[in-house]
Amino acid sequence: MKTSPRSSVLIDLAAIRHNVAHLLTLLSPGSRMLVAVKADGYGHGTLPVARAVVAAGAHGVAVATAEEAVALRDAGFRSSILVMGPLYSFDQYEEMARQCVDFAVVSDHMAAVLLGLRGSGLPARVHLKIDSGMNRQGLFPAQVDSFLESIKDIREIDLVGVMTHFACATEDPTTIDFQLGRFLPAVERVRREWPNAVAHAANSAATVYAAHSHLDMVRCGCAVYGLS
Repeated sequence: MKTSPRSSVLIDLAAIRHNVAHLLTLLSPGSRMLVAVKADGYGHGTLPVARAVVAAGAHGVAVATAEEAVALRDAGFRSSILVMGPLYSFDQYEEMARQCVDFAVVSDHMAAVLLGLRGSGLPARVHLKIDSGMNRQGLFPAQVDSFLESIKDIREIDLVGVMTHFACATEDPTTIDFQLGRFLPAVERVRREWPNAVAHAANSAATVYAAHSHLDMVRCGCAVYGLS
């Protein structure tokens, strides 16, 4: 019996490397790039895309789940990984620390569970996510002080980043400045105690059209895969 015909997709990793190289030329001096490879690299293949973008000059990659991060580490990927979505159990916090994977604190619940790392001896690399207007994930700016107070004496917690996400940078670029107006004071507050925390906000659209939003790092997704 003949097999049924199936569609196949051929991924041009050279094109992805080219797109990353081009985006890097747009960055403000001192800014670097994470590339989103969540959801199997948007269907392009997480591991080959992750390797390709780092080879092209990206600092590292961003994923949505702890499982995606572990799969990359198990496959031998050693560059920087940031888990942008929530963690769902305390053992995921512990595993991210063991695997040297950065993760974002995106809710009150995560902020509370994070405190359980006290005394564990596991160094967690944390990015505080600020809800600057998307109203989906993150702590509100007014919550920053209490969060910082809660972690300041926990030596296992290293606050390495502070981040936000632009709600509609493509549809209405004027919202970028509105959100930055809420985000940047939070960055300043964090840096009083964690002066080396990396600030990042820009997505693909902001990377291309809003250089003032590049800050220390950008997070590109669709542009890497060839979408406007």
